Amino acid sequence: MPANDQYWRDLPTMHKVFAGSAFALFAATLLMMARDEKREWRDYQRQAEKLKVAKIAGQLEGVDTVELRTQVEAIEKKIAEIFSGETEQKAREAEAQVKVLKGDLDRLATESKFKNAERDVARANFDIAVRDAVPAAELAKVRAIYDSEQLQAEAKVKIVEGARAKYEAAKAELVGITAARDAEKAELDKLTAARKSLVEQMELLQPSTKWIAAKRSFKEWPIINGFNPHLKIQYDWPKGLKQQLGMSSVDRVDRCRSCHVNINDFGAGNAPAYPAGDGHGGTYHQPFSAHPNPDLFLTATSPHPIDKFACTICHEGDGSGTSFQNAEHSPTNPAQAAEWKEKHHWHSNHFWELPMFPKHLAEATCIRCHHDVTSLAASDKFGN
Repeated sequence: MPANDQYWRDLPTMHKVFAGSAFALFAATLLMMARDEKREWRDYQRQAEKLKVAKIAGQLEGVDTVELRTQVEAIEKKIAEIFSGETEQKAREAEAQVKVLKGDLDRLATESKFKNAERDVARANFDIAVRDAVPAAELAKVRAIYDSEQLQAEAKVKIVEGARAKYEAAKAELVGITAARDAEKAELDKLTAARKSLVEQMELLQPSTKWIAAKRSFKEWPIINGFNPHLKIQYDWPKGLKQQLGMSSVDRVDRCRSCHVNINDFGAGNAPAYPAGDGHGGTYHQPFSAHPNPDLFLTATSPHPIDKFACTICHEGDGSGTSFQNAEHSPTNPAQAAEWKEKHHWHSNHFWELPMFPKHLAEATCIRCHHDVTSLAASDKFGN
């Protein structure tokens, strides 16, 4: 068909349609991003950070007492008295000497290694000459080279040993000069260890440096928060605990900790860092509290550690959900259902076959593994 200047549709109209489509697509993209940034798990993690900051601040107040400050000031004063004047000058000279001797030792040790390598090459050449049965005169030359390299390598080793002895002696002298100060510093570090740890935790969550705080805030921006964010979805992949969905048996993937951020936060002795309760008297309500009964659940020393069992094997629900509705929570009674509907826009999802068990049926799945148990009245029966 020959080319001509005719076209199927009106070009100005098509330009307008394409321009409108581009703007509509751009608006839809912005809307999608805005909705993604408002997902529930982000809000829960931000609230959890605020609770953690408040908790650390309270612990700091309890640790940073007048008595501690008095002890710290006394030790710092003692260190200043011990390490001043002539003693300080001696320590600086000794430190400089140790630094020089350490450099000499490193240099000589490197030279010794290279000489050993040259000696090994000479030995290999001698062994090859013996293997090939070269004439006696040529073999004698190769042997002489090896013997020379061996003597030089041994001499280098002695030099290194002498340098190491000087370095160790200088270091021992430095330790003798600074022993009293170091002992006081160790005591100071021991006194301030708890406070230092809390301050470090606080700096991670609420940096005191403006630049670091701005950088942390910048990492929460849209698109930027896709690169190593601190607010992110948490995954658990329990191996071997498959889930039957329709006609398929698939591996479980639980993202429950994206909202239940402190669920496995326990301290020494399996003590919950955020005890479960009503949010008063040092307790925390879900999703900010730790799991109850840590001797049985989630901790590394319990029979059901989180890395092996995760969540849905016991609680059911949709482990991939990252919102209250999508996780498929189940109310205990109609009153709670009405409350959830108003607060979380909850509704029953008949498309999901395995909704989460209500609270009073939380132990209903225990019998999956503990087949010999007939009473579910006491959870301590499942400790074996």
